[in-house]
Amino acid sequence: MQLSIIEHQNSPFTSGSIKKPLHFENFQMIQVTVLYFAALREQMGQTEQQIDVATGTTIGALFEQLFPPGSAGSWRVGFAINREQVPADTVLSNADEVAFLPPLGGG
Repeated sequence: MQLSIIEHQNSPFTSGSIKKPLHFENFQMIQVTVLYFAALREQMGQTEQQIDVATGTTIGALFEQLFPPGSAGSWRVGFAINREQVPADTVLSNADEVAFLPPLGGG
């Protein structure tokens, strides 16, 4: 599945503040708020951002697009939508609050 993202802030996926899709196809778009915690927050350099994604996008696909293998993409993370844990194959809806939950260190 090819994921379309329109970024509304500076990020590694856009140059400057340009608001254009990474991959444009005729998809209907929805907007989600992504929350970053711990090492993912450090890697992204922000605590949250608004992202437009194609309808039908799963939370797992969004994570893989934002964190491709070789970065945090190979981490085993938990997923939450609207403060409830969900499996990776859960489809996102407009206005969802998405959280990626990295493993916690310590012991």
